[in-house]
Amino acid sequence: MEKVLMERLEQIFKDSKKSRLNIYFLKDTIQEKVKIAKGSSNSLMVIAKGSRSRGYSITEYSFKEVTGFKEIGEKPIEVKWLRSIDKAITLLKASGLWTDMLKDLETAKTVGYEKIKKAYDLSWTNYSDKYEENEKIRKEKVKEVDVRLMEEEHINTGIIWYMYYPLKIKKMNFGYNNTAILQEIATALKDKKKYIKSVRVNYDVGFEYNPEINKAWYSEEYKNCGNGHYYLALDNQYALFYEDD
Repeated sequence: MEKVLMERLEQIFKDSKKSRLNIYFLKDTIQEKVKIAKGSSNSLMVIAKGSRSRGYSITEYSFKEVTGFKEIGEKPIEVKWLRSIDKAITLLKASGLWTDMLKDLETAKTVGYEKIKKAYDLSWTNYSDKYEENEKIRKEKVKEVDVRLMEEEHINTGIIWYMYYPLKIKKMNFGYNNTAILQEIATALKDKKKYIKSVRVNYDVGFEYNPEINKAWYSEEYKNCGNGHYYLALDNQYALFYEDD
């Protein structure tokens, strides 16, 4: 590999201030892409396909010309937020659970991340020492951002407090019997029959489905404690983080 190309790669890493990059280059007149990272000695190495850490010397690769690069890093928060909103909407439309939350999610999507974040900040700002006056100003400020963030004459906290950041959605885990229990939940949701389940894994795990209000909950409590992490079940597999207690 020519010295000038190695210098080019070193400069790309220096300018990007990233430890990993996708590098595009010409190899036998064909453009290829490889993942390059700084090794333990701060030297550059090619990451082997299918691996996160193993690789080999960059000099073993026959680079002809570096044609471009792309930083490997965190996706913009707006992108992660929208993807999480879309995922929750898709799951709830399929399961039929939490119709009120589905409505809020769809509203949040149309309003957008930036407005919701701005309204969230405004809803926590103190404008007056008098409670009633302060609350009145908060409502006015939020309404100015977007009237859709109001619910009649009240701030829609379901959106502003719980949807101003990317949603945390995870798969429910019931341990060794997980597949069977998830199937039982799916059947209960389909038949609209009340279902309650408690198992012990790393946590005391609980699930409840109430068909009368068409809502379901999932929890992971510390063993013999009664406190832990609480979620809203979106379907028979996924749950949305709600709060810690």
